[in-house]
Amino acid sequence: MFRELKDLIIEGLHLLLLYGFLCVCAIGVITIFVANAPKNSPEVIYHVTHTSQIETAQRELESVEICNRIDGCPVVEGVCEFCEIVKR
Repeated sequence: MFRELKDLIIEGLHLLLLYGFLCVCAIGVITIFVANAPKNSPEVIYHVTHTSQIETAQRELESVEICNRIDGCPVVEGVCEFCEIVKR
């Protein structure tokens, strides 16, 4: 009785392993097929067109005050002593 039960369990285990092996093989075959499938996408052709240069208007430089101190600038008589005037 135990021998028959043991044989049945071992046979079921062998079938399960065989099923798993077949699934892995099937996934491998599908992966190889997809990787080697012919690609029918058309080749992209780029055309270079020359355009005339666009003239830009002259801009005047704008001056901005930049403070270098973390705590801010002390303003004495309406003038900041440590700010730098930068033109951009």
